[in-house]
Amino acid sequence: MERSAPPPLASYFSGYERASLLDSGRRHLATSVLAMRANRSYRLLHTRFSRRPARLDRSRIDHLEVVEVASGEVVLFWDLPAPDAARRARRLREDLAGLDEATFLDRWGDA
Repeated sequence: MERSAPPPLASYFSGYERASLLDSGRRHLATSVLAMRANRSYRLLHTRFSRRPARLDRSRIDHLEVVEVASGEVVLFWDLPAPDAARRARRLREDLAGLDEATFLDRWGDA
């Protein structure tokens, strides 16, 4: 005895119900694209100029770069003493994970 394939999902819903399902899917897609987290669009690069810990070498200058993933261009850049760079990198990582792109750039663009 052969089993036939189940009917497609669309046959279970009327035309109106199918349209509302498609519309809700598009709305979800649009809101998820608009509210994308900053860590999906930007990457933090922390360049250290020696292997010594920041507490031992306070004269060391580190570079922090926020790079756009799509184009590879540097969006934000700082040259800071090592202890300050470590603190700022920690705060940048937290904001990259928690904020959307526009809010992140507004917050850090003037810093």
